[in-house]
Amino acid sequence: MQRFIDRFQASPLVYRVLYGFRPGRLPNPAALFSRHNYPRNCRKLQAALKKKELAVGGSPQEGPQAAFLLRQHTGGPADELRFGLAPMSGVGCEIMACFNAMLLCGKTPHLPSLIRDFEHRGCSLLGFLGTAPAAVHRRLCNEGLQAELLWAPLYEVGGDESFGAVPPVWEDHLKTHTCVIITFWWPQRYGIHTVMLQKDPSGQEGLCAWNYRGDRDFYHYPSIEKMVQLTGIVPISLITVQ
Repeated sequence: MQRFIDRFQASPLVYRVLYGFRPGRLPNPAALFSRHNYPRNCRKLQAALKKKELAVGGSPQEGPQAAFLLRQHTGGPADELRFGLAPMSGVGCEIMACFNAMLLCGKTPHLPSLIRDFEHRGCSLLGFLGTAPAAVHRRLCNEGLQAELLWAPLYEVGGDESFGAVPPVWEDHLKTHTCVIITFWWPQRYGIHTVMLQKDPSGQEGLCAWNYRGDRDFYHYPSIEKMVQLTGIVPISLITVQ
């Protein structure tokens, strides 16, 4: 029964209904309810950054990673930031992954402005379901970055065999692009999570998954496929960024 529930919740149809709609085509009600979020987020972010509570280092090499947004967990400073009607600690992973990817590509994103942009175009269910991957892809393209949105081939050919499969081309994209943003179903927590993956900047084989969990800055895995096998996550989409 549990396997059926997991398959249903991670199915492309359910996911596209909840996340994949195009909120930019219609006025997003989140923009009406969250018009006071921008000044509040500016104040809260300034206080969090001043105390070094939200942007931390711990990267394998010196560079822009020193300002990566990593502390999204509940009970942290991200609780004070709002996305729509929801706290960033619970639903801000897509925005933080987008922020980190832009930073890695040499951009200087402003987090409150990024949040406000997604509230107008990309906010799902007043923020309680996070951000649509299509909106993250659009925002990266609007920044002048080369980005492509790819969907995982769930249920396409072998039934159970294709469930959670990682297309080999995804591994190639990780090696040839500055970074990728992966969205997946997380069975252990019954929710969707999005993280930025970067090939290991120290030169070792493998990848770094930033803001994956709150207990450390990044997780290291040999490959995307190994990450899926070891953690039990179900890939949904991948955004290549360069």
